[in-house]
Amino acid sequence: MSNARNLANLLNSSGVLTADAGVKADNITIDGTEIDLSSGDLTLDVAGDIKLDANGQQIFFAKNGTTFGQVQTEATPANLTFESAISDGDIIFKGSDGGSGIEAMRIDMSEGGQVYIGKTSSDSGTAGNEFLASGRHLTTVNSTTCAIINRLGNEGTILLFEKDGTDMGSIGADGGQLYIGSGDVGLRFRYGSTDSVEPFHVGSLAIRDDGIDLGTSSSRFNDIHATNGSIQTSDQNEKQDIASLTAKELNVAKKLSTLFKTFRWKDRVTEKGDKARTHTGIIAQEVQSAFSAEGLDASNYGLFISSTWWEKEISVDAVKADKEKDIEAKDAYTYMDVKDEKTEGYTERTRLGVRYPELFSFIFSSIEARLTALESK
Repeated sequence: MSNARNLANLLNSSGVLTADAGVKADNITIDGTEIDLSSGDLTLDVAGDIKLDANGQQIFFAKNGTTFGQVQTEATPANLTFESAISDGDIIFKGSDGGSGIEAMRIDMSEGGQVYIGKTSSDSGTAGNEFLASGRHLTTVNSTTCAIINRLGNEGTILLFEKDGTDMGSIGADGGQLYIGSGDVGLRFRYGSTDSVEPFHVGSLAIRDDGIDLGTSSSRFNDIHATNGSIQTSDQNEKQDIASLTAKELNVAKKLSTLFKTFRWKDRVTEKGDKARTHTGIIAQEVQSAFSAEGLDASNYGLFISSTWWEKEISVDAVKADKEKDIEAKDAYTYMDVKDEKTEGYTERTRLGVRYPELFSFIFSSIEARLTALESK
């Protein structure tokens, strides 16, 4: 009698392979929860379902009596689980390409269950993907785009960045253009009929006209390189209280015209020594004094700027590398933390400045007045 017929004899009336103790056919033994094929060179093909009862929800894989893996189902919840029975044993998925087995994905248990696709271990120099147990994701590609993130349907956020569950900012699309920012402070990159970078409100997806500064008194840019100068709105329809300078203001302007000096920046001297270059300009404190001498308050004029903030130097300790927790080594460093309001333990700082275009306009008024007076003599 063939093995196939003997195996058929072990099926019940419903065609289900039962596990009655002591049932045996040629080279096939069913004993309790085991199907023993070890006594012959046999292959067990199952055309229908394999049904496991409540006490036998596992399929074990063994070699020479040693179990090295298992597949099991769980009643609550109804999950299918692949498990390695060997301590820190990887779970590997392979496919075939022209007869040769190619590893497609590996779950590395020695690293806490990290997933590698297209590679066998963590290595930023090898193409593939790494999904680390710490939550970090690393993608490495060779000479092509690293990632494509495509939002279908309406426009809006494409990438959202959070810190401890709090929204920190986003990158998205509006009007067919890319924007980046946080809350009501953002930039939209417009191209096409008009190429520009525009101030943008990330929350409402609207242009923010006349509402965002570039830099602050405590966080300044250095040089701005441009082909042309800045364009400032000077439309009469947007101005009011238009008037000529008063006598006191003309006296201040006349005084200011004599206050231009040469100087060198202290931080540049510290950095470059004698190679630090000489600049020309005016001293904001002297501008303030010139207004005060005429009984005027310089802070009422747009040409004069006074900004106050509070700062504290923060020290950050060095960090040791911890591969298991995916922590990279970092050297100790310090940074200056800045607050807009008075804060305990922080030092108050004030920096004065001027808007040179308005300063020059103010001074030119006095020059014109003096020329007119000379011509009338």
